[in-house]
Amino acid sequence: MALTDKEKSDLCLGCLACCKQIRIPYSGPVDRDTVQFYKARGIKFIEIREGVRRQVYVTMKMDCPNLTDLGCKIYPVRPRACQAFDGSIDPEMRTTCLWLEENRA
Repeated sequence: MALTDKEKSDLCLGCLACCKQIRIPYSGPVDRDTVQFYKARGIKFIEIREGVRRQVYVTMKMDCPNLTDLGCKIYPVRPRACQAFDGSIDPEMRTTCLWLEENRA
């Protein structure tokens, strides 16, 4: 049974994992030295393949400036990127997104 928007909202506000990192598309070389350089600085690479299409991102821990101890202070009017985020296609969030876990149950 699919979750309602209200149920998803409540679960999102209880998790906020996607609000605690930033991901930037990366188009440079992805060799061992480059990966080690970024890794030493707490940055990691994520590769997403869809058929022949390949996209590489660098990701690092960074809290959203709208995140407070009580959650997202702008959740009802959050940016379109936040509204459109889909944990089911994100390799990092696929195992942590709470509404995905609830939806599988």
